[in-house]
Amino acid sequence: MITVAPEAAPQAETPKNASSEEPTSFSGRLFARFPWSRPLCVVFATLMAFFLVRKLSSQISSALLARAIYLAFFLGVFVFAYNAYAEHVTNSYFSIKNKILVMFEKSNRRELPDPADSPSQPPVTEQAAK
Repeated sequence: MITVAPEAAPQAETPKNASSEEPTSFSGRLFARFPWSRPLCVVFATLMAFFLVRKLSSQISSALLARAIYLAFFLGVFVFAYNAYAEHVTNSYFSIKNKILVMFEKSNRRELPDPADSPSQPPVTEQAAK
């Protein structure tokens, strides 16, 4: 007789809703409590970086080099912002497209009628089977 032993190590249970857990860091709790604070911090950091580059470029003795640095910084920031926006639009498009395809598949799926519910066939009895 062969006996099968139960698994020795129980599997770790995964939380059902990880987003319901509270963040442990101070900034995580702050951003969870005030969701508008993250974009505000990004805008503030970007403005401070612009002012810092402007101040540092004004300290350079060559005016043309200062302008080139200033323009390169602006170009880099705006290219990064455009790239982030383009990725957001692309991801949104594909998520909407996938949702529409799933909706079309569900609407076009036909369910076969249950043979027990069809009135066209008479019920099979033991006498008719003999």
